[in-house]
Amino acid sequence: MCNFIKTELDGVFVVELLPVFDPRGGFERVYCKKEFLHAGLDADFVQINHSFNTRAGTFRGFHYQVPPASESKLIRCVVGKAYDVVVDLRAGSPTFLKWIGVELDDRKGRMIYIPEGCAHGFITLTDNTQLIYHHTGYYTPECEAGVSFLDPRIGVQLPREIAVISDKDRGFPALSSHFAGIDTGGTSKMKCRFCANELNYEFVDLVNAPPSNSFLTSAELMSPEVFYPLKLYFCEKCFLVQIDEHKKSNEIFSSDYLYFSSYSTSWLAHAKKYVERMIERFGFDRTSLVVEIASNDGYLLQYFKERAIPCVGIEPSAGTAKVAREKGIETVEVFFGKSTAVDFAKARRKADLIIGNNVLAHVPDINDFVGGIPLLLADRGIVTMEFPHLMQMVEQTQFDTIYHEHFSYLSFLTVSAIFARHGLAIFDVEELPTHGGSLRVFARHAKDESKPVSAAVERLLSRERSFGMNKITYYEGFQEKVVKIKLDLLRALIDARSAGKTTVGYGAAAKGNTLINYCGIKKDLLRYVVDASPHKQGRFLPGSHIPVVHEDNIRRTKPDYVLILPWNIRHEIVEQLGYIREWGGKFVVAIPQLTLI
Repeated sequence: MCNFIKTELDGVFVVELLPVFDPRGGFERVYCKKEFLHAGLDADFVQINHSFNTRAGTFRGFHYQVPPASESKLIRCVVGKAYDVVVDLRAGSPTFLKWIGVELDDRKGRMIYIPEGCAHGFITLTDNTQLIYHHTGYYTPECEAGVSFLDPRIGVQLPREIAVISDKDRGFPALSSHFAGIDTGGTSKMKCRFCANELNYEFVDLVNAPPSNSFLTSAELMSPEVFYPLKLYFCEKCFLVQIDEHKKSNEIFSSDYLYFSSYSTSWLAHAKKYVERMIERFGFDRTSLVVEIASNDGYLLQYFKERAIPCVGIEPSAGTAKVAREKGIETVEVFFGKSTAVDFAKARRKADLIIGNNVLAHVPDINDFVGGIPLLLADRGIVTMEFPHLMQMVEQTQFDTIYHEHFSYLSFLTVSAIFARHGLAIFDVEELPTHGGSLRVFARHAKDESKPVSAAVERLLSRERSFGMNKITYYEGFQEKVVKIKLDLLRALIDARSAGKTTVGYGAAAKGNTLINYCGIKKDLLRYVVDASPHKQGRFLPGSHIPVVHEDNIRRTKPDYVLILPWNIRHEIVEQLGYIREWGGKFVVAIPQLTLI
């Protein structure tokens, strides 16, 4: 028998064990499903873990798993004594961000039940303390998350100082000021990451896919692979289009992140031209400070460095940051937000130019990100941001630009509203051909009147309104256009295979993985994919497991068709691979419509 005692946190229980003693000793039932159900706890435990802790003062936490791998836990101390802490992170919970601490030991015979959506940790109060964890879900590294034990929003007070803590636990971040909680699958809906409106309208459903840049090694092919929902919603108030944060950004942009900007010659040319124009137009020189957010491998800042203009990159991915440093570019390895902006400005000075190319769509907390910009920007400084234009995505059916690391899909109307909310004014805008159609916005502090607003700003706002981008009807009907592309491509690949023809792919880009996984293409239809990056060669595409190889394979195998996956640089690829015409080879592009080149 067990006694279930409610705590101050909704759904968190202290479970008292009621042992029975006789001359032989004692007996106690630790878990009975019927008793737990009677207490309102539907807990099917699938994993049991044992924690050994040598020293008193050892701290572990605060840990939790996000959907779709959220889990409940039952914790018991079997040797020694520990102070166990539970933090409520559940969206909509009446005790959201509250915490409790419970002392567990090997004599009192009590446990603590922790529901999904709560973070958990403990500090040992004696040497050689051991705890047993019962879990209702399996450990899923892709869904693992944590929050700092020093987070001021939570304010946990431990009964003693920490003597031992892992680097991983010490490095957990504090919750952002806009953290609204974890949706554990109840009735609460996803909320707009800008205006917090509940999202009621589906834009497109690509079912599911693994993270688009999570390339696999041969050893990983036999292991289970996690697929996440790939569905977009749009906000009927601010018209931001977004995906939920199924995989945490610090897991996507980890040391294994394999996108290196410098492997595209056209992108390098784009970056060099940008630097030349910015120097010419705004007069940046050796007295200026240029900061690029998401600076990748230094693809752009290297051109400022060539002009002896001071520059610093902010880049969270260790692999790309390392390459940038090898080029002599100072790089701070951290995610950007308000706290980073404040720390950077204190340690150095404020920036005369802040650059963000293809990063605005990649941030899960867009308010924290944009809110950090004015904190880092000098009084008369300039911000430029480039991002794929939602209007082009809709008009050209560029659904393959949808993947988990693209959290938001942006119109000029929406970006203007986001910037204005955070004290920034857009004074110019340019339409670019990059990534199938992008925007480059120029912004300043709203109070800085030294840079007048160009006519291009109102022209583009008016054009988006004329297209209906501020109306619900504009976002309807996209799904059917996506399905047509899928059917057309599959029909072409199947016909080619039936006719004894060989098709391969070029460009192991994220957009290619979205297309391949949505269409269900495997290596029986697409034998291999070529990519110029040595970091991807020898690996396998996520989901489809199609091998990524060197270009030499095309000359050796002489395929009949080459499917160009990064269609936005198709002209560069057609020129590079023009030799396939020697044996009658042809190029295929699937988006915006199936085209034979």
